[in-house]
Amino acid sequence: MGFSPLDAATLVTLPEGVPAGSDLGAMVMGRVVGVDPAARVVQVTVLGSSPVWVPAVPAIYTAGTMVRVLRSPLDGGKLTLCVGPVDAVMPVVRGKVTAINAGAGTLTVDTLGGSYTLPYTSGTYTVGGNVQVLRDPASFGTPFYVAGPEGNFSGTDPGAGAGGATNPGVVESRQVTIGPQWSGSWTGSRWDNWNIYQTAYGGRAALYQGQGYGSPNMSGLAVYGDQVVNLQAQSITRMLLTIARPASGSGGGSGPAVFQASPHGTGAPGGGPGGSGASVSAGIDRGATVTFDLPSSMFEPFRTGAAKGLALTGGTYLNLFGADRAGAMVLTIQHTVVR
Repeated sequence: MGFSPLDAATLVTLPEGVPAGSDLGAMVMGRVVGVDPAARVVQVTVLGSSPVWVPAVPAIYTAGTMVRVLRSPLDGGKLTLCVGPVDAVMPVVRGKVTAINAGAGTLTVDTLGGSYTLPYTSGTYTVGGNVQVLRDPASFGTPFYVAGPEGNFSGTDPGAGAGGATNPGVVESRQVTIGPQWSGSWTGSRWDNWNIYQTAYGGRAALYQGQGYGSPNMSGLAVYGDQVVNLQAQSITRMLLTIARPASGSGGGSGPAVFQASPHGTGAPGGGPGGSGASVSAGIDRGATVTFDLPSSMFEPFRTGAAKGLALTGGTYLNLFGADRAGAMVLTIQHTVVR
C-alpha cells in the first residue's frame, strides 16, 4: 500500500486554537505592585489577580500606577510582557537630603522609599532640604542625579532668545483618586486579630475602632505609600475621603468614625497606627458609603510625605471596609502642579 502526504498530515498534532467565547484581547491593564530594575521585570496584578513578575519594556514604573500588559491568547491568557505605563510619568521626583559629601560631589537623598547617593548640580544644599531628583527610564526609574534644590529652578525661557530669562512654569489644577495600598486593625498588641475570616465584616483588611462584643480596644490604619508625595504637588487645595461600612460586624448607630493622619506608609507598622494631630469625624450607618472633607491641616503633611496614612481612632465600636474593597478608604485630592 502506498503512503501519501495526506497520511502524514494526520500524524501531525496541530496547536489548539482559542476556545469559543474566550476573550481575545491581547492587551490588558494592570497595576504595578513591585519593580526589580536589576532583573528588568515588574510585578503586576490584573483584575485582582495574585501579583505576577513579568518582563518589562524600560520605562519609569512606580508602585500603584497602571500599566499595559500583553498576554498570550494560546496559553490561558498568561501575562507575557509589560509594555509601559498607561499615563506619562514625571521623570523628576522629590527627595530629602540626609547627607552632603562635597569632596566626593555627592548627596545622600531619601526618595521613593530608599536612600541613594547621587551626583548633583552645583547649588546651595542643606541636610533636611528637599531636592529634585531625576529618574532614569532606561533603569526602570532608578534615581540617578540631583537636578537642584526644590523651588530654585531657573532656566531659559523657550519663547525668548538666549538671554537666560527665568521660566516660572505654568500652574495647573488637577484632581486624582488614590486608593489604599494596605489596611488593617491594631488590637492593642498585634495586627489583624479580630474577625479576620469574616468577609462580610471586611475580612483581614477591615478597619475597626473602639471595643465591643468582647473585643480589645482597637484602632485601624489605611496606608497610601508614596502615592500622594509622588504627585509633586505645589499645593493641595482639597482632600476628600470615601469610607464604606459593612452591613454587619458591629453595633448599630452611626458611629462616628474618627480619623487622624499617620506617618506610616507601609503595612503593619510596629506599635500601632500612630495617629496624631487634628481629627475629623464622619457619621456612617451600617451598609452605607460616605464621602467627606479632611481638614486642611492634613494637606501639607500629606504633600511632603510626613503623613502617608490615615488612622481610625474613634471610641465607638464600628468596622469599615479596607484596601481589598473597591472604592473604600479612597482619597480624592485636588492639587496644583507646575509644569
